[in-house]
Formats: sequence, structure tokens, C-alpha cells
Amino acid sequence: QHVIDKSIHVIKKYPQSKYVYPAMLLIGKSHFYLEEFTQAENMFRQLKQEGGEGYGSESQFWLALTKWKSGKVQSALDELHSLNKKNLNNQFKAKIFLSLAEIYIELELSDKSLFSLQKAAELTKNRSEKDQIYYRLSTLSFRNMDYDYALSSYKNVIKYTLVKSRREEASLQLVRIYRL
Repeated sequence: QHVIDKSIHVIKKYPQSKYVYPAMLLIGKSHFYLEEFTQAENMFRQLKQEGGEGYGSESQFWLALTKWKSGKVQSALDELHSLNKKNLNNQFKAKIFLSLAEIYIELELSDKSLFSLQKAAELTKNRSEKDQIYYRLSTLSFRNMDYDYALSSYKNVIKYTLVKSRREEASLQLVRIYRL
């Protein structure tokens, strides 16, 4: 709530400032995380209209997440897929694929979630994110008894992780898979 109040203050006091659109984005995100989805959706729609090219994709992304959390799953999927067709940087596309994966996991569509996670892992450059994505991939594929895919994913966890306990866990899982 504090972020919302401060952002509204910035918008009211400095309406011509370059900080208006970032403040609007912060307000929308804050409403989203407070699970005030109607207010979040309204803010993201306003930002999409007023924010121009710099905030169009970002507001569309958050609008899709808001729709998902509001129970409009198909609408959210459509929005994310249309956003994914745009010419965006790889890090942003990775974020889209991660969101798609979360939705597909919730819908228990494991093939689609695995595909989305794999695409996100390929697109992201952040080593820590790669570690987390490959960890999710490995646990999901192991749970689905796709041991070949789990094996390669656990190897990638070992390759990218900076956490000793996760490296050890992945190594133990490799031994477990080889035994199976």
C-alpha cells in the first residue's frame, strides 16, 4: 500500500515527469501482488494506452498475468502467446515462457509446461535463473518418469547452480536415475 501511495503522490505532484509511467507500472504491480486484480487490470490498461511503445509490452504482460489470476486463463494464454510473437528481447521472452509454464503447470498440461520451461532456459542469460528453470524442468520430468529428460536437466542444474546443496541434490538424483 505504501508503494501505491507514494506512486500516486508522484503522479499527482509531477504529472509531466518521466517517472509517471514507471509509477503507474508500480501501482499496477502492487495491486497485482495485493491480489486486487480489478485495480491492477485497470492500471495496466491505462498504462498500455498512455505509456506508448516503451510500456506497451510490459503492461500487456502484466495484464495477461492479472487475467490469469482473475480466472480468465484462456484469455491470459492468448495474450501471452500474442505478446510472444512480437519482436522482443530474449530476457523478456524468457519471462513470458516462464509465465506460460506456470499456467500450464496449474492446468496440469505437463508437455506444454516442459516445453515452455525449456524455451525459457534457452532464452535467459542469467545463470541463477537458468539454475532455477533447469531445477523445475528436472523435477517435473522426473515426476513424469521422463528419465532421459530429467537426466539432462539435472546435468544442467549442476552446470549452472551456484548453490552447493542443490548441486549435491542434483548429483544424487543423477545416481538415482542411473539406477532406474
